[in-house]
Amino acid sequence: EGVLYFLDDDNIVSLNVFPELRAIREVGYMPVGQTGRLYERCVASNNKIQEIKTGWKGKPGNPRQFPVDMLGFGTRTGVMKNYYQKKNKNPAFDLDWKVGYLEDGWLQLFKDHLNELEPLAQDCKVIIIIAVTF
Repeated sequence: EGVLYFLDDDNIVSLNVFPELRAIREVGYMPVGQTGRLYERCVASNNKIQEIKTGWKGKPGNPRQFPVDMLGFGTRTGVMKNYYQKKNKNPAFDLDWKVGYLEDGWLQLFKDHLNELEPLAQDCKVIIIIAVTF
């Protein structure tokens, strides 16, 4: 069993990301640095995520349930296997999902609430990944 993590070639990742990914039991979240001194992170208490601090929570009238960057989470393959066994189909991105809501759609396949994500990177206090935008 492993972890599915969406890493792109225009991102900066510390080697410290790999122990964090290995620690994921189901679906884990870690903060993401962004260019221009911006970042997104969670507020966690008792190993539960309470809130995601981010500059974009969705379009007006259409908030994202999981307002996270694609770099900010990993999914244990066992969770994906359980999804397949329950739904009799592979977990996959839906072509009807709107731009900016792919992360939201993916995470909703496996979790119902933000507090079900596991806070990584010292309860989201350390940034070990940076999304670079050109």
